[in-house]
Amino acid sequence: MRSGTSKTNNDVVIIPLTCFVDGRGSLTPIERKVLPFDMARVYFVHGVGEETTRGDHGHYRTNQVLIAVEGDVTINCYDGITWCKYTLNTSEKGLYVPAGIWATNHHSKGSVMCVLADRPYNIRDYIENRTIFKRWKRHQPFFGMFESFGEVEVDDTLENSEWLDYQLGELDYIGDEPDQELKSFLSDGMVVVDFGGSLGHSYLKIANSGQFDNLEYHIIETSIMVDAGHRLFPDYQRLFFHEQVPNLPLVDVVYSRTALQYVEDWRGALERLANLGAKYIVLSDTQVGNNQTFVGIQNWYGHFIPNWFFNIDELTDAVPGYDIFTVSKGMSVNMSNYPKEQRLTHACNLTFRRKES
Repeated sequence: MRSGTSKTNNDVVIIPLTCFVDGRGSLTPIERKVLPFDMARVYFVHGVGEETTRGDHGHYRTNQVLIAVEGDVTINCYDGITWCKYTLNTSEKGLYVPAGIWATNHHSKGSVMCVLADRPYNIRDYIENRTIFKRWKRHQPFFGMFESFGEVEVDDTLENSEWLDYQLGELDYIGDEPDQELKSFLSDGMVVVDFGGSLGHSYLKIANSGQFDNLEYHIIETSIMVDAGHRLFPDYQRLFFHEQVPNLPLVDVVYSRTALQYVEDWRGALERLANLGAKYIVLSDTQVGNNQTFVGIQNWYGHFIPNWFFNIDELTDAVPGYDIFTVSKGMSVNMSNYPKEQRLTHACNLTFRRKES
């Protein structure tokens, strides 16, 4: 799926429609092959008053075709930089308005407009503030507010070849300084479980430092990463890759960096990690703050990835058997297109310590 942020007025196009006219009247069929998408919804705008304006919003993900069935409708399209005007006054053409285009519609009295859309109605897909729209069009990394992954209705994940290629490329830049949030809790000989540890980037930093020669390191990842890890590191005797939380007799530290927010059942994941019984659980660069917990969509190079923004109290309460130990500022987060009360300026590094029995 292409990002709506990349759409311009060049993507707004007229679609010719065939109209059959005889003595009985006119008939305009619309078949799937003439549309640039699979249709999921049809609605009509009618009963409008003199020189009525409608629309005046954009969509994050919904694509539409607008058809003037009766009267005149002028569509002013804005891509965040320029405006472009179209006049619809015949059922022999439709106007394709993709996601990422702001449209303001001016109707003549008595006009009727038919709209074909590729998604069911969802109020959260609407962008009704032009300032927010313009910020989003400047390639904001996150957009939208949803209550669950299911509500987002995307089939995109980080389980794709582009993500694997990106992580493979990052292996070329591995240094010899372990992640500070993890290093401060390490001693040689420990057993570490890294939730979402990719291709072992954090482990390789530890190994390159030469300070922890006997560390046992277990990575929990998606199948595409696990397969790649097995191929890349068959001779690493103390590095292990798993698709599920492993059953280990002893774990000293559980570590996770920028991974928990991509897990739909994040509470279940935290509970399974807590059940490992490690002394410390370290969540590094986690998107958490005083906002309410919600799902946003991350625009990662044209992939739309649902991810959580956590309320800090909800997150800390979801780690059974542990108390919060340290909280520090993590990497910066760009959420300037969100309402102030929901906006994070930075992620957080959270450390939990197991409660004494």
